[in-house]
Amino acid sequence: LFGGAVASLGTKKHRHYVDQANDLKILCCFALTEMGHGSNARAVETTATHDRETDEFVIHSPTVMAQQYFIGGSVGGTHSVVFAQMLIDGEDHGVQAFVVPLRDAKTGQIFPSIRIKVCGHKMGLQGVDNGRMMFNHHRVPRDNLLDRYGTVTRDGKYVTEIKSNAARFATMIGALIYGRVGLTFSSVAVAKLALVIAIKYGSERLQFGPPGKYEIPILDFLSHQRRLFIPLAKTYAYHFAMRRLLAQVQANDQKKLHILAAGMKAMATWHANEILSTARQCCGGQGYLSENRIGELKADIEIFTTFEGDNVVLLQQVAASLLK
Repeated sequence: LFGGAVASLGTKKHRHYVDQANDLKILCCFALTEMGHGSNARAVETTATHDRETDEFVIHSPTVMAQQYFIGGSVGGTHSVVFAQMLIDGEDHGVQAFVVPLRDAKTGQIFPSIRIKVCGHKMGLQGVDNGRMMFNHHRVPRDNLLDRYGTVTRDGKYVTEIKSNAARFATMIGALIYGRVGLTFSSVAVAKLALVIAIKYGSERLQFGPPGKYEIPILDFLSHQRRLFIPLAKTYAYHFAMRRLLAQVQANDQKKLHILAAGMKAMATWHANEILSTARQCCGGQGYLSENRIGELKADIEIFTTFEGDNVVLLQQVAASLLK
C-alpha cells in the first residue's frame, strides 16, 4: 500500500521512497483509517496545515477519534503515507496524501511529536504490528506532499486540474486497489489450502460402511462430496477470475480495475471464510486442532472481510457502477 500510494499519487521526486521500500532500507506503513472513520475515509479528521513561513506542512490529530488506527507496520515502521485534510490559509482542500517519516534516521527513535502504540491482542495475525498513531503538530517539508493530482507552490497556492475535492479524492483512493488485489490473491490461496487439507483428510478418514463390510472413507459419501467438491469447483472459478484481475492490473485500466478489484475482494474473502468453516467441520475434531492449521487460518483471514473496505460497502460500489 505504501509503495502503491507513492507510485500512483507521487511524482518523480518521490520515486526514491519506492526504491528504498523495495530494498527494505525503510520500513513503511499506510495510514488512512482512523478510530472514528473507516469506510468514510473522505471525512478523516487528521489535518495537514501549510505553514508558509517555514515551507512545511503541520500534521496534527485534533481528537482522540482522529488517531489513525490498525495501521499494519506502524509500531516498527520508519515511514508512512498519511492521509489528512489539507488546510491552506484556512481553506480546506480535501484529503491529500503525505510521506511522513516516523523516526529519527540517526537514533531510530520515534519523533517526540508522534505517538505510536500497538493496538493490542487480536483474533489472529499476532505477528503483524497493528498500531495506532497520533500526531502533535508534526512537521514535514512541503515536498512530502504526494502531488500528482495537485501541488502547492512556495507561496502557498494550491494548483490542481481536478477542482472538485470529492472527484480528486475518488481518483486518489485508487491506491487501495493494490491492497484489495492482494487480499483477493491471499483469500484464494487460503481457500485452496483449506480444501487440500479437508479433502486429503476425507480420503483417509474411515467411517461406517455397508452392513458386515469394512468402513469406507468419508469422501465416498455423496453428502461429504457435496460439502467439499462444490466449494472446490467455486475455488477453481475464483482462481481463473483472479487471473483476469491480474490482467487488469497489468493493463492498468484504473476504472475497470477499481470495480473488479472491489467485487473480487468482497466475494473472495467471504468465500475463503466460508470454505474454512466447512473444512473445519468436515475434519471433525482434527480440524479444531491448531497443528492442522484450519483454525489458525480462520483467525488470520477473518479480518479480510473488512480490511481495505467493508465488503457490503464494496459491493454497493460495484452495484452503483453497474447501474450507471
